Amino acid sequence: MTINGLSLTLLSASHQGEIPELSEWLPEVSVRPIPIPTVCDRGVVKVLLALPQCEDYPELLRGTMAGIAATNAAVRWQEKTYNVAGIESDRDDLHTLSLTFHADEVFPKSTDFSRAFHATVLDWFRTADPVLSETLHKADPMPLRLNYRTGNRGKTLQLYISLLRGDILASFLWGAGKSLGKRCTFVKTDCYLDPQLKIIQATTWETLAATESTASIAFNFHTPTSFKQDGNIQPFLWPQLVFGSLLRRWNVLAPESLHLPIITDWSVRTAAYDLKTEAIYFNKAYQIGATGWVRYEFPDPEQAAIASVLAAYAPFSGIGRKTAQGMGCVSLRPVPRKSG
Repeated sequence: MTINGLSLTLLSASHQGEIPELSEWLPEVSVRPIPIPTVCDRGVVKVLLALPQCEDYPELLRGTMAGIAATNAAVRWQEKTYNVAGIESDRDDLHTLSLTFHADEVFPKSTDFSRAFHATVLDWFRTADPVLSETLHKADPMPLRLNYRTGNRGKTLQLYISLLRGDILASFLWGAGKSLGKRCTFVKTDCYLDPQLKIIQATTWETLAATESTASIAFNFHTPTSFKQDGNIQPFLWPQLVFGSLLRRWNVLAPESLHLPIITDWSVRTAAYDLKTEAIYFNKAYQIGATGWVRYEFPDPEQAAIASVLAAYAPFSGIGRKTAQGMGCVSLRPVPRKSG
């Protein structure tokens, strides 16, 4: 399997004498890797190693393992001393990551954050690979999903991004890594981009394809979700639109060997829901959609098996239109057990 990323495990330690900086200790391949902190817990630090292209990871893995074996692997990083305890390869295909902008003042409320994040992410890809950035911009569907949350009384913005191709993880990390931990201007506001990047969840296409079948599926719709239907915007979450959207997106992005059968007539009913219409502002207009929750029931076992795979995929891909601009963000909702 392809290596889409690498991470080091660092253990807090104390050493005497000259200790090399982590960036100098790491072997140089096409370029020097950018170390990005992702987990810090009780003296254990996980560090992502960013490169512009994933093709260079095998060479970086070999060089780093040789360095661990040949030395005591003591390094300095961010003014602390660590032992390099190990290195792990990332072979997942789909990732959801988060990073945080901290503003000096409150972010302006009437701001097109979705469009700004969309442009920023493409700029990060452009830093690593201009051709890839342009390809992603024109792709339909785009192999990424974005949404964000505000916090700290409007002074923080947390960006969530799902990458639906393993081979683009490296380029994203490289572009974002050059901005992490630095001051910047975002939506005309002075702010600081937190140095830590978190991987919220990751998986493979094969794991999703092996999802256990269930006849009852429920979603939480966190951001407005809608569909383009007969030239109009449809904000109600009809099950045929929900699962039809997911199926089309799966068959475009998943490996051909894992493509799912095309279903033109879904046997499904909406069992329960609690929805409201809501709007999100971007592209100089308000885009309408539904938020809330819905539970769907599948009486046909074959369709239930396909829908279960698509439901596991949905938190990564999003549902409906404009998922790369913040719409259609969903999570799986627990289904109550039937009594009796």
